[in-house]
Order: sequence, then C-alpha cells, then structure tokens
Amino acid sequence: MFKHLKLHGKLFLLVLSIGLVSLMSGAFYAYLVEQDLAQSTLIERRQFLINEVERRLTKKQEIGLTNAVGLTTNTDLHTALLQYDRDLAALALEHIGELYRNNTNFKGIKIHLHTAQMRSFVRSWDLNAFGEDLGKFRASVRQVNQNKKALVGFELGRDGAMIRALVPLTEGNQLLGTLEFMQGVGSISRDFEQDSRFYLMLLTQEATQIATKAANNQKVAGLPVANNKWFSDSTLAAARSLEAHALLQQEYVLTDAYFAIRLPVKDIEGQIIGWHIVGEPRRFIDAQLQEVQRLSTSFLGLIALMLIATMGFIFLGIHKLVICPLGYISTGLNGFFEYLYQQRNEASRVTFRGKSPEGADELAQMARLINTNITQVERQFVQDKQVLVEVEEVVRRVDAGFYAYRVHQQTSNPQLDALRQILNNMLDSSQLHFEEILATILSFAESNFTSRLAVHGTSGKLGSLIAAVNTLGVSISELMAIIQNTGVILRQGTTTLADSAEHLRQSSHKQSDMIQITHEAVQEVTAHIQQSDHKVGSMQDQAEVMSQLAKKIGEIADQTNLLALNASIEAARAGEHGRGFAVVATEVQQLAVHTQEALAEINRNLGGLMKLVADIRTASSSQLEHMEKLTQVADELAQINMENSAIGEQVYQMTGEIDQRVASLVNVAEQTRALKRPTDQVCDVDLVFEINKVKLEYICFKDELLTQLTQKDRLQQASQDQCPIRAWLHRDSQDPRRQRCEAWQNLVQTYQKQADLCATLIQARQAGERYEQVQELIKNVEKGTDSLFDAIDRVKTQECRQRNLELEARCQQARQTSAH
Repeated sequence: MFKHLKLHGKLFLLVLSIGLVSLMSGAFYAYLVEQDLAQSTLIERRQFLINEVERRLTKKQEIGLTNAVGLTTNTDLHTALLQYDRDLAALALEHIGELYRNNTNFKGIKIHLHTAQMRSFVRSWDLNAFGEDLGKFRASVRQVNQNKKALVGFELGRDGAMIRALVPLTEGNQLLGTLEFMQGVGSISRDFEQDSRFYLMLLTQEATQIATKAANNQKVAGLPVANNKWFSDSTLAAARSLEAHALLQQEYVLTDAYFAIRLPVKDIEGQIIGWHIVGEPRRFIDAQLQEVQRLSTSFLGLIALMLIATMGFIFLGIHKLVICPLGYISTGLNGFFEYLYQQRNEASRVTFRGKSPEGADELAQMARLINTNITQVERQFVQDKQVLVEVEEVVRRVDAGFYAYRVHQQTSNPQLDALRQILNNMLDSSQLHFEEILATILSFAESNFTSRLAVHGTSGKLGSLIAAVNTLGVSISELMAIIQNTGVILRQGTTTLADSAEHLRQSSHKQSDMIQITHEAVQEVTAHIQQSDHKVGSMQDQAEVMSQLAKKIGEIADQTNLLALNASIEAARAGEHGRGFAVVATEVQQLAVHTQEALAEINRNLGGLMKLVADIRTASSSQLEHMEKLTQVADELAQINMENSAIGEQVYQMTGEIDQRVASLVNVAEQTRALKRPTDQVCDVDLVFEINKVKLEYICFKDELLTQLTQKDRLQQASQDQCPIRAWLHRDSQDPRRQRCEAWQNLVQTYQKQADLCATLIQARQAGERYEQVQELIKNVEKGTDSLFDAIDRVKTQECRQRNLELEARCQQARQTSAH
C-alpha cells in the first residue's frame, strides 16, 4: 500500500506515525512517572512504619535497661547472691513484680537472677528452675559476665524471643552475678492498635529449635508468633489477610485492605531470629496515590496537545520546503538519466521554476551540486568511452598473442582507471612470465638446465606452468647426474677390470712357474722318501736277525742255569770234596741269571726298535701316496692356470673397448650444464623417478584445487583427500629408514604446514570470502610448493649420503677381513 503513495503522503504518514509514537512514548513515560511516584510513596510510607517500629522498640529497650539498672540497687538481691540465699532473692523478686503489676503497664515482665558462674539462680516466674549453666547457650550472659557492662536486645529462650536487659551486680570490684529484666512486645502491639495499625512478631523455623515452647504458638504464613498472649485476635486476623508468604520474600506488600512491611528481628549476635510485621489500612496511602495519578493524567493531556500542534506545522513546512524542491530535482535527474541511457544527446540540468537554484538551504545546495556533478559526469562519460574503445582494441591484439600493447588513454573515473592499470599490470606480468618461460625453455634447448623460474606471486595455471618447468629442469639435471655418475662408476669399473685382467695374466705366469718348481720339488722329495723306505726295510731285516740270535742265547743261558743247579746238587752230595766245585757252580748259575736279564733288556729294546721301524715304513708309504696326489693336483693347476691366462687376455682386450664407449658417454654429460645439487641425490634411480612422478601429480592436483576454489559451482568439491604427496608419505611412513631420516621428518612438517595452509584457504573460500581476501593465501600456497619440493629433494640427498656411508662401512669391513 505504501509503495503507491507519493512522497507527501508518505511524509504525512511518517509525521503521523512519529506523533503517535511520541504520544505512546509520552503515555508510557507518564505511566513510568506515575509508577515511580507511587513506588516512592510506598517506600516513604514503609520507611515511616520502620521508623515507628524502631522508635518504639528502642524506647522499650531503654525502659527495660533503665529498670534493670534500677533493680541492681536492691540490697536484698546483693545479699542473696553473697549468701547464696535463694529464698531471700525469690521474696525480693516477688515484691518487685507486684509493684510493676500494680503501678505500670508492664504486666508480663520477668526477672531472672544469675550467679557469677553464669548459672541460673532465681527465675521470678518459675522458682523451682535453677542451677542451669547459661554460659553454654546464652551469648548475652557470656558478654555481660566478660565485659561487666549492661546489655539489651532480643534473645531466644525456650519460651520464645524477648527483649532482655542484662546488668551486672557488683560489690566493689567483685562480680556477684547478673540481673536480667525480660519484656515482651505486647505493649508495642497494643500501642499500634490504638493508632488503627497492627504489629506482631514471628519467629523463624530455625529459632524454634531453641524456643521449643513457642513452636506450638499460633502461626501466620507457617511461622509461629513470638507469644500467643502478646497479640490480639484482630491483629492476627489482619496479618493473616495479607499475602504473608509474598511479604516474607519482599520488603512490603499492598493489598486491597492493608499496606504492610516486614523487617528482621536480630538477636544480640546479629543473627535473624524472626520478623517484625507492621501494617496499616490502605486508606492511609490511597489519597497520596490518587494525587499521583491525577498529575500523570494532566501531564499526558498536555503532551497530546503539543504533539498535534507540532505535527501540523511540520507537515506544512515539509510540503513547501521539501516536496516542491524535490519535484524540481526529480525532473532534472530524469533528463540526465535519459542522457546516460543515450535517449538524448545533451544532459539536462536541475532548475527551480525555470531558474538556476538559489538559496542556502540544503535542497538548493544539493541541486547546485547535482548540476555540477552532471557536468563532470558528462565530461567523464566521454573519456570513459574513449578508454573502453582502446581497451577493446588491446584485448583483441592480446588474444592474437601480442602482449606488447597497453592501454594509454586515461580517465578521471577511478574505477575505470584502476581497471586500466590492472589490465596493463596484468599484461606486464604475463609478458614478463612468458619471456622468462621462453628463455628457460631455450636454455634447455642449449643443454643448460640450471635456469629456474621465480614464482613472483603467480598462481593458478601460470603458477602450475612455472612449477612444472622448474620440476622439468630438476628432473633433466637429475637425469644428467645419473648419466654422469653411471659413466664415472663404469670408467672406474673398467679401469679396475683392466687392472685385474693384467694382474690375472701376470699372476697366471707366476703361478705356472711356481707350479713347475713345486712339481720338481715333489718328485725330488718322493725319491728321497723311496730311498729312506729301502734303508728302513734293511734295518727291519737286521732287527729280525738280532731277535733270533738273542733267542738262541737265551736258550743257552737256560741250559747253563740248569747245569749249574745240577752241579750244585752233586757238590752237596760230595760233601767236603765238592765244596770247590760248588763255588764254581754257583758262579756259573749267577752268570746264567745275568745273561737272562741282559737278554730280556735286549728283547725289549729290539721290540721298540722293530715297532719304530714299522711305523716309519707305514708313514713313508702314506707320504708316497700324498706325494702322488700332490703331483696330480699340480698337473691340474697347471692346466687351469693356462685357461685363466687365456681368459685374462680376452678380458683385458674387452675392457679397452668398454672404456672408449664410457668415455664418450661421460664427455656428453660433462658438456651439459645442469644443477649441482642433483648429483648428491641420484644414487637411487627408482626413488628419483618416483619422486618426479609425485611432484608432477602434485602440480596437477594443486592446479585442479585452485581451479575449484575460483569457480562457485565447484567450490564445495574442493578437498585435499586426493593429494599425491599425502598418499606417498602415508605409504612410506612405516619404512624404518624413513623414520630415522631427519630430512623425512622435516618433509612431513613442511607438508603439514602446506596442508594447513590449503585447509585454511578452502575453509575461507567455502565460508564466502572473496578472491581478493584470500589472494595472499594463494600466493603462500605457491611459495609453499617450492619449499615442499625442496624438502622432497633433500630426502633424496640424505638417502644417498646414508647409502654411501653404509657402502663405505662395508668396504672398510671387507678390507679389515682381507688384512686378517
């Protein structure tokens, strides 16, 4: 509906709406003022009742303290405490109570006398109850006994809460005990009733744990009154008519009949033991509240009249000062827009009643400003058209492949001029990159692979192209390094092989000579062994003859021994005549025995000699067999050595041919200019080609990822799940050699930084950030690619160094083994 209204209708509705909102705001403010005044009235009335309660309670306490001080002058009480005479004390208290009942309004006073040991001495209302240790639960008794100063205030007892005035009884500096003057608040309730108000005191549930007798008193809002006798039925009825539960949670409550407040009852220690409830009829404050309402209504009516008058003047002023000038401005702008849309050849200007706008008001200033801007826009429009024509021409030439053209026409339009500068900068950057790429490719064609392209903040397809060209240069340099290293190794191998072949030839000739000498020596040794065997055989025959001869000598010695024995027997028979013959027979017998012993020794020596001769002949036979085998082996070695000599000659001739071909290959590699570092990282050819493949796959992956991030329809597809380096790292991470490689750990950290950077870029683009906001992130991704590739190359370098160290260790071990 509002879309079809003209401006003056909308302004009228706006002014009317503002008036209504202002009126409602005024009404709301009047209501707030009324509520605030009413609240202030209630607070003032509450404070009045609080002051009344506190005034009467203070008066009550002062009277109690005055009476207690006066009673301490009673000599009978002093005497009773000194002599511990309870009867005397009871008689004195009875006399005092009768005086109060007959002459004052204090009908329910109670006097309690305590000893210096804080034990109950005499209670005026219960003479049989005494001896109780009051110091255990009566804080007031402890304070007066300790400070020896009077004290007054509320305190709980078994009967309930009362005003207790305690005064020390002393005799000189000696404390005889304390006198306690107890009062209720019934008189205060009665005084409030005389003023058409009500007052009562409630005890808390916690207080009834001490005031056990009061727990059964009448209750208001679930809390017992301090004493059933202190408060009249009308007071209790008025209190029960209140929203007592709400009153216990708030500071005051206002019902249809009463206005009531509550304030806490605190004991001597400051603990809340109950609540004072004070109330008065509502008519006491209704007059004040009605006056507040009348003032609020008058204030609201005045606001309404002022708003109506103000809205009328505002609407008339708006029509004359705003609506009409805006119509003139609209007419002038329509003519200008027709010029912009090329519906007319000349731009119109804003005029007020056919004249140029005059005056110092804002609309006149705006009209003059519009006319000035129309003139500037008209002039700028011509410039912009010339710039666009030149841009179109330059774009056509660039599309044909000519990057040397630039847009030179300038304009005062900052956006279009910024576009011109961006286009020229783009052409400068593209021309520079293409020239660098062309120069690098031409250097590759001239066998110079040391050139590397700088990123210069490029990204996207051009960044991928630069990375691919750099990777190509590294790959070719690695290939040249592989060829050169292989050629060096082959030349070293052929040289070693040639030396070995020559050494084999010389060794074969030496071995032939040594084998011939050995063969002749073996034949000579064999002849000596055969001669020794013949001599040993002769010795064995002679030993056999000697053995037979010794046997015959033994038989003769046995016969001689027998004959000598017979001669000795015959000499014994002859007696004295045969004594000389007996001596001869004995000597012959001894000679025979010695002969037998010598023959036994000869037989033993001949046996050892014959065994030794037999062993020598056996050893000689074995040596002859070995010498025959050695002669056979020498003949076979001579044959093999002749074959080795022939093979060595052939190997020596072949190594010469191989060395010539390797020299030609190394010469080609040395003429090529390649990067120096790849020579340290090409020991594992399979690893070199595997890493080059991973690099190229990552360049394609990065290019596809950046393409997705620049296209809205593919933005949500961007992900790093298919990253080839990530898959390669995951596949080789369990290799023990990789885990010990410091360069590998550095590569993992570098890749993680690159992956985090890509993740941040993906998240930013998917969150809706524009290309300009993430352009720096894209440049960092391109720079990170160079760092990532460098970290990958360092893995190859460290891998080669580790392998060289292991190879050197094995060679050292082999040399040590050979030395041993």
